[in-house]
Amino acid sequence: MNEQEKELQQQELLKCSHPDAIMDKETVTAANEYISKAGTPFNIMRALVDGYKGYSAATNQMASDFLLCFQQEATPILLAAVKETLDKLVENEKAAGVLESFNAIESNVSDPNSNDVETQESIKEDQQMISNLIENKDFREIICELAEKYPKSELLSKLLTDVSQKGYQSEVASINGAASYPDLFFEMLSTAIEGIKLADDGDIKAHKRSGEKAYVFQRVIEELEGRVYKQFERPLVATHIQILLEGLPIDGKNSVSLALVSMLQSGRAAPGDLYKAFHDSTNPPPTKVIRNTDITELLLKEVFNFYNEEEDSTVLPETLVDKYLWLISYSASTVDNIDDPVEKLELEKNRVELVQTLKQITKRFGSITLMADFNKMISWLLEIIRIPIAALLTTEWLRSVLTANNFNFLETYYRQGEIPMPIVLLEEIAFLQPQLRPQVFSVYVEIFTCRIEDFLPEVRISFQQVILGLMINLVQMGYGLAVSRFILDQLQQRTIDESLVVLYISKLLEMLAPPYISELSMLLLQLIVRVIPALIDTVGIHSNILYFLKCITSSSIKYTTGEISQPAIEASLLLLQLFSGLSE
Repeated sequence: MNEQEKELQQQELLKCSHPDAIMDKETVTAANEYISKAGTPFNIMRALVDGYKGYSAATNQMASDFLLCFQQEATPILLAAVKETLDKLVENEKAAGVLESFNAIESNVSDPNSNDVETQESIKEDQQMISNLIENKDFREIICELAEKYPKSELLSKLLTDVSQKGYQSEVASINGAASYPDLFFEMLSTAIEGIKLADDGDIKAHKRSGEKAYVFQRVIEELEGRVYKQFERPLVATHIQILLEGLPIDGKNSVSLALVSMLQSGRAAPGDLYKAFHDSTNPPPTKVIRNTDITELLLKEVFNFYNEEEDSTVLPETLVDKYLWLISYSASTVDNIDDPVEKLELEKNRVELVQTLKQITKRFGSITLMADFNKMISWLLEIIRIPIAALLTTEWLRSVLTANNFNFLETYYRQGEIPMPIVLLEEIAFLQPQLRPQVFSVYVEIFTCRIEDFLPEVRISFQQVILGLMINLVQMGYGLAVSRFILDQLQQRTIDESLVVLYISKLLEMLAPPYISELSMLLLQLIVRVIPALIDTVGIHSNILYFLKCITSSSIKYTTGEISQPAIEASLLLLQLFSGLSE
């Protein structure tokens, strides 16, 4: 055996000599390699025995004992200790030695002249340890938080750079933490600009409210807002930003952007503005601009009276209606970057069919007061709601049918325990078209909160229970946060019967399973706290509540995702004591 083979053999033996190497899945590979190079199996056994420290077993036992004694996971406390230790190192400027070790790791690993096998293996171990730490999300959060607190720390700069290089730039929540590092900052900036381009006006407002995490987003928006507001009287900012990002100048001279801005300011897609934008212009607006929710709604309101809240809306001539319908169909069906002639023909065919469907909708979606008339349309309605734009129009038409004449349709056709067919169709739309769930939910809210004079109190509660069941179905479709916020709001305003809240909590606990989403869990806790007496009287729900509370208070990623606030954990512990006492 030559010297090189002996060295390779020794390297494999060293891999089996690490502390607790017997717990490492890579040890099997190293042992096989060692034996294949004529190594003695006894040496492997001796290395594994000598290297066994029992760290994993001891750690698991300590964690188990801690949980048993204190009813709390040890992980958060250990992370707090790591954070405190690192904080003190940086604060007292004692991190220089650690930083030197980091630099030594890099320089030695990249040093081709280093022949010290043991040193090289030790360096690789240290490098792997750092890599493992950075893979841990909790450790990354500690690094990001301390980097904001100590922006001049070389050690934290080094760690934050490693975080960036591993692809976790988006987790840097603070502008202070990112500003010193170009890779992180430009990642935040590009994400912000892309977000603006895709956002609607509601998204823009939400981002502006979200604090420092959206600082870059805010600054870009505010700069663009300032420029737009100087030229116009507070228009819809997000739509103007989209127009700018599509390359249309808002300078008071471009005919296309002038027409679009005129529509936004007047709240109408007037024929004159459309003529300027699409007939007079050699370069009509990009499809992305037409698809903007604000502009699409203006087009729909011009054609479909039930979509328009103004009672004195003008009826368009049929020739104009055809042009509006073609434009709506074009914006709804256009796909970017299609070069295949066959696909283009298929797309044109679909567009023509969509125009025909929209024409049918203009003729058939009128005022309906009789259930028999509605039932005649069911098969056709079930067919067209598979088309997104037709499903949107159907949702708004159903809203107008259900709410017309002070909810006369519901007053006439609701029978205790039976759901009127238009409401059943809304649920089908929510299932087929996930993007329309907010609109469907808003219809549910409108009819849930309506006041029908002829409904006796027990009939009203029965009706609300039916609508609540439909909202619970939306929760199953992934719309739980909005529904829970609504129920909490109704409870705070005292406009919902407690029995309905208990029903909602019961159904939610039956549906949900660990790991519980933190935001939804905290909303559920707020509901539980506000109806404790009613829940105590509902014996059948106690076991589900206990299980939920135990999961929340465990602080384990196995049972919860996201961060549960400290007040929520404290409230959960008190509730756990209360309901545990009831079950004994």
